[in-house]
Amino acid sequence: MQVLASEGFEFGQYQGLDWIPGVINENNSLELPKLHIGWNKIEIIKKSPLLTGISEEEDFYFVHSYS
Repeated sequence: MQVLASEGFEFGQYQGLDWIPGVINENNSLELPKLHIGWNKIEIIKKSPLLTGISEEEDFYFVHSYS
């Protein structure tokens, strides 16, 4: 998934395909464990065709340590 973003930092700094504008940074949250696995809701900040028909009330499954 990280390769779809503009830039990622897993194992160094790398350019992505920029299909999803944004930077993927390591999850440094003190509130969440480093490895994040589980069902969560998303917050839609900016409309995107990728999210057509998706509601913030739906749950998504995540497996990652980067956000």
